[in-house]
Amino acid sequence: MALKIVLVDDQPVPGLTLRRWLKKQRDLEVVGEAVPGSPVLALIPLVEPDVVLLDVLTSPDAGLNVARLIRDRYPNVP
Repeated sequence: MALKIVLVDDQPVPGLTLRRWLKKQRDLEVVGEAVPGSPVLALIPLVEPDVVLLDVLTSPDAGLNVARLIRDRYPNVP
């Protein structure tokens, strides 16, 4: 069974590069994508990811806030 991943990135080129690499991995599956500030919190219960990869450097305030909200609302999703 593949590890289910949600990508959260506001930069299209790095996100695209990472997405392409992840799709080549047999044991990884991108089940959702979002940008910081989008309804990523609503996406999580829909796709039930094993992990959320969140870029916090491009928008530190928004990214860290989203990370805190994910941790608080979905403590089982790293």
